Amino acid sequence: SNLSAIDLLNDPQTLAERLLQRLSKGGEPFLFRLLMLHLVARLIGRHQLQVLNLYPFLQKYLVPTQKEVTKVMAALVEASHPAVPPEEVRPVVLHIVRYFVTEAQSPEVIEIGLNTIREVCARSINILTEEELTDLCGFRKHKNKGVSMAVRSLINTYRELHPQLLHRSLRGREATVAVSRGEVQAPQFGEMQASEKIEGLEMLAAKKGKHEKEVGDGMDLMSEKVLSPEDFKQLRKLRLQKSIEMQMGRKRPAEDISSSSGSSSESDAEEDERGLTGRLPDQVSADMLSATPKRARTKAERLARVKAGRTDFKEKIIERAKNRKGGKTNKENARNKPLLMTLQSKAVKEKKARTAKQKLTSMRGHIKTLRKNAAHPKRRR
Repeated sequence: SNLSAIDLLNDPQTLAERLLQRLSKGGEPFLFRLLMLHLVARLIGRHQLQVLNLYPFLQKYLVPTQKEVTKVMAALVEASHPAVPPEEVRPVVLHIVRYFVTEAQSPEVIEIGLNTIREVCARSINILTEEELTDLCGFRKHKNKGVSMAVRSLINTYRELHPQLLHRSLRGREATVAVSRGEVQAPQFGEMQASEKIEGLEMLAAKKGKHEKEVGDGMDLMSEKVLSPEDFKQLRKLRLQKSIEMQMGRKRPAEDISSSSGSSSESDAEEDERGLTGRLPDQVSADMLSATPKRARTKAERLARVKAGRTDFKEKIIERAKNRKGGKTNKENARNKPLLMTLQSKAVKEKKARTAKQKLTSMRGHIKTLRKNAAHPKRRR
């Protein structure tokens, strides 16, 4: 999405505070206030502003019976960033745990709550404690598939960001090895990671040295040349591969990640990189947090789903004929030929002049073909 207008604002802090003050007064229609709330949240998340009054304001709307509650949750996610003190966001997240992620609620409500908690914890730092995260991980064996998938997604997020909070059985092999080697440090609020080099440069250098079969240090290889756009594209793929390995708990073969990354378009790659560190936060919609749709239970719902999934081949053939360059094919011309012209053709005259022996031979050939293709009759195209 294009957020250049928000990025070029002169004083986003004052604008966000004035909009929040107008929201607190009320008086406007609810949907209009919801649009203003999303604008405030996007300003806060994009510029990492400190508007601490927003989080208690959002908390009173976070109940399952609230109208458009998923949009309010999306605003909470967009307003979360690493510069917000954890003690400001933590009460809101615990409120979601108390009212959404409980056995008394329906699976759809639990899934929405878990998705929101995952997105907030991915943007902010040190929101949940080890005991609270363990309680949430207990829903991974829930009978509803959407709830169990949401919990596993939360576990995968913490495998990459803060695996120390997870139980050893939930960390996965890659995260466990990284913790034991000291490669992953617990995030601290206010900590800024200054990088002296491009992240993932060692992986790119190692891959280039492997493909080009050069001997020596990969960093020396990379310091002697300017990185091209293709190199940066490959660097993004390698960083994405490392992120997936940390989340899934195991290594993926190099050919798998290369084929999956190579087959996707540039826009898909940008979407897949949304969770990588060092990237500006992207917008969040209510559909991204909403629960997976229920499977059709009644016969009418199942039939409607089947009909929606069917392809109308007749319309497809007509559309293909319209978009085709050139005229009609010989088969189409023969099919649309006038009957009187067909009766005067050479083939029809020869067929009328056949002898009884020729007709018998042709009939035997037809019978043989019918027996051969009885199980797979040809359809007219």
